[in-house]
Amino acid sequence: MKTTWQIWSLCFTLSFIIETDSHNLPHFNIYQFTTDYASKFPFYSGYFYPGLSSLYDGDDRNNDRDSVIINKVPVISYGTSYFYDTGSGGSVNLNSQCPVIKSNCGTNLYRSFDGSCNNLQKPLLGAANTQYGRLLPPKYSDGVGSPPLSVTGEPLPNPRILSISIFPNFEVEDHFLTLATMQWGQLVTHDMSFASGSSLSEQRAGRCCGNDGSSQGAVNFQNGPQECFPVFVPQDDVLAQHFGSQCVTFARTRTDRLLGCPMRRKSAEQVSIVNHWLDGSIVYGSDDETARSLRTFSKGKLITESREGREWPPTNVNRSMICEGLSQNGFGSCYASGYKNLVKRGIIYNDNKYGYVDDYDENVDPSVLNEHATAAFRLFHTNIQGFIELVSENRFNHGSIRLSDHYNDPTIIEESNNFDDLVRGLASQPQRATDQYLTSEVTDFLFRNGETIGFDLKTIDIQRGRDHGLPSYNDLRAYCGFKRAENFNDFLDHIDLENVNRLKKYYAHPDDVDLVVGGAIEKLVPETISGPTYLCIMLEQFYRTRVSDRFFYERGNNVGSFTPAQLIEIKKSSLARLLCDNSDKVLSMQPKAFQVLTE
Repeated sequence: MKTTWQIWSLCFTLSFIIETDSHNLPHFNIYQFTTDYASKFPFYSGYFYPGLSSLYDGDDRNNDRDSVIINKVPVISYGTSYFYDTGSGGSVNLNSQCPVIKSNCGTNLYRSFDGSCNNLQKPLLGAANTQYGRLLPPKYSDGVGSPPLSVTGEPLPNPRILSISIFPNFEVEDHFLTLATMQWGQLVTHDMSFASGSSLSEQRAGRCCGNDGSSQGAVNFQNGPQECFPVFVPQDDVLAQHFGSQCVTFARTRTDRLLGCPMRRKSAEQVSIVNHWLDGSIVYGSDDETARSLRTFSKGKLITESREGREWPPTNVNRSMICEGLSQNGFGSCYASGYKNLVKRGIIYNDNKYGYVDDYDENVDPSVLNEHATAAFRLFHTNIQGFIELVSENRFNHGSIRLSDHYNDPTIIEESNNFDDLVRGLASQPQRATDQYLTSEVTDFLFRNGETIGFDLKTIDIQRGRDHGLPSYNDLRAYCGFKRAENFNDFLDHIDLENVNRLKKYYAHPDDVDLVVGGAIEKLVPETISGPTYLCIMLEQFYRTRVSDRFFYERGNNVGSFTPAQLIEIKKSSLARLLCDNSDKVLSMQPKAFQVLTE
């Protein structure tokens, strides 16, 4: 029988939340960068695996809950359709999502749940309900909060057309990495950021599109609810044909200006409702009240419910631990139990050194970068598989489960032996290759809720990037030290000719190319699964995340620091050990669970 710690993670593993990201996996020494490439990034050291991106992104999506509606398809927002309930779905007190200003941190020996007081000089750095960080200023067309326009003053290309034309469905599997790689990153991205969803109600959402579903009657942030930012699909698009509407409501992410926070910025900045540290908040919560509600207060255990002879997470849990599909649930349970032994950090950061890494710098801002959460980590949506394999103990594939059948309803993991079979499947089934191709399960059937068609994750990603005012791909190229493109052919250093021609077809100018588009079609840097611009962003993010964390587990000057001997044991951690220890009937596992089994 799994302990309460154990379930919490495995209920999160078997649930494909859409937004992946992973980084440094210790046994992946093949991802050590060449000296020439690493020299471009002076902060780089050790091994780094830029793997998944993350739900969403979010939804990911940047770990936000994207709100979309197509005619009769309901708005997807906080409090609706969650198997593991996140609340009543009632009204939200916007002011409650502003950070609580602390004037005195005291002499705290350990990190706080909300992430405050990690930095003693600036207590709110990295705290929950604070703004995302940025590498470059936002590119709002009005300088305040309106999404960017083309350099010509016209709207940017239609995101759905870009998705269909540049990011089609084409099946290519990764020959080296398992689906566990993609899913591990999903956990990491939600541990670090979870954007505050829009307060747009279903009734108000209906006002974003005209009665006839056409663009003529639609409203947006300029002539209607400020949360409206609808997407228009082509008339001959399968979505328009099925739902009888070309207008898809898209709700903008809440910002510090919308929330009315006292520390709001001149230009709108999105807010993360979880703290920005890599600290297990996805398990424990990012506030004291949530943390208390999850605990039994007996031997460090978390609350579970017994169903069908097994323990499972309760139906009211940490809202950043939302189950949208299958694969996330299982990892969640393993993740929580593994956190007990600090397994997570041993797997994520590992530079093959023993002893302390005392590189703490209070001047480094830990805030999760908008360019990272809303663009770079979303690259790994391409790794999502549309069908998740069920694998027996002898590694025989005896079936599969369709991803779109179980969005927001992963109850199937509680049936029969599905839980253990899906865990084995994650460690056996290859993830899809990191490229520009996405499974149709997320580009045509996303959140279909019983319909024969759904929506498109890549369209959401592109629209979300514009919602957040992300700088262009060209801007980030220049930031990362690459040549700024003056014409489209200047992109040929990192993008192949076929894709450059596609950019020419849809964009008016190189400065118009969305970061979410350009970064996702770059040629991969050798021995990594990312192009150079996204890699630059991810390396910067994880450098900041570690160096700015006063309580990072390798610090040696804290009262609660681990001993060198303890650190050695922590760095022996592996995903294989985590899965074996925290499942019911998984009796064997290859030592490197992130790698595809060979004959």
